[in-house]
Amino acid sequence: MQIPKPNITKRSFIMYFVLFLLVTIAFKEYTRYQEKKEIANLIYKNSVIKDFIFRGKGTYDFLLKGEKIVDKTEIMEMYNISLNFKQKTTINLVADYGEYLRNKNLVFFKNNVVLNMDSLKIETPVLQFLIKKQIIKSDENVLLTSKGMITKGKNLEINLYNNEFKLKNVRTEIRGI
Repeated sequence: MQIPKPNITKRSFIMYFVLFLLVTIAFKEYTRYQEKKEIANLIYKNSVIKDFIFRGKGTYDFLLKGEKIVDKTEIMEMYNISLNFKQKTTINLVADYGEYLRNKNLVFFKNNVVLNMDSLKIETPVLQFLIKKQIIKSDENVLLTSKGMITKGKNLEINLYNNEFKLKNVRTEIRGI
């Protein structure tokens, strides 16, 4: 008894082979599409940069140094920071903590905030820097020290464009006269 041979012609073999290739290519493209879709949905959360230095040149030059930045998409948290920039005067700012709010272009400095401008030293627990408006504000108590003068007040506002200071509830002591 003889086993019958399958009746596969060259034409049907080529058809099956082409069909197999098309299915393989379609599956590969579908897999590639799914991978791209998954990669596009990836969001890096809490990226950390340690011992950072940012330098900027433009309207005013600045140098920002710190121990650590944690990037949380809309908010950047900064730790043990030092900011130096020059507009009409040289400004040095030191704080334990800072937050940059990207959508508002606003920086909050918190805890042991010390701001030095020329011969003026300003100490406050919280300071806001409105970057586009070039305004530094604090609604907290503020201590200003300058050449034998100690000034205490609240609601500090410094306009960096015209070097205008505003301070409410002011009490000044003059020493060394």
